[in-house]
Amino acid sequence: MHEASATEAILAIVERKAAECGASRVTAIRLTVGELTGYVGDSIQFYFDRFSRGTVAEGAVVESTYVKPLYQCAACGARFARERYSFSCPTCGGDALPTGIGREFYVESMEIEKE
Repeated sequence: MHEASATEAILAIVERKAAECGASRVTAIRLTVGELTGYVGDSIQFYFDRFSRGTVAEGAVVESTYVKPLYQCAACGARFARERYSFSCPTCGGDALPTGIGREFYVESMEIEKE
C-alpha cells in the first residue's frame, strides 16, 4: 500500500520531464529500487496504471531494477551482501552496519514519443 504515494511522485516526475522534452507520449519508465524500500514492482505498476489515466504516461510500462543492500563490518571494514537472518561479517564475524546501498528509489530513464 505504501507504493501509492511513491507512485504519485514518480508520475509527477515523469510528467514534468515529458513536458520538458516535448513528449507526446511516455511508453516506458525504468526505476531503480533498493530492496530495503520494500517497494514491489507489480504494486507500482498497479497504481501507475490508475494514476496515469488521461496523462501523457497512460499505458506506460514500469520496469524495476532492484539493488541488493550492502553492509559494512564495523570491525574490519569489509563490505558484503548479508546472508538472510545474519548481521555478522563473513570475513571476521564482526557486526554489520548498513551502508545506505539498497535504499535507492528513483527514475533511471524513460522512453518517449514525439509527434
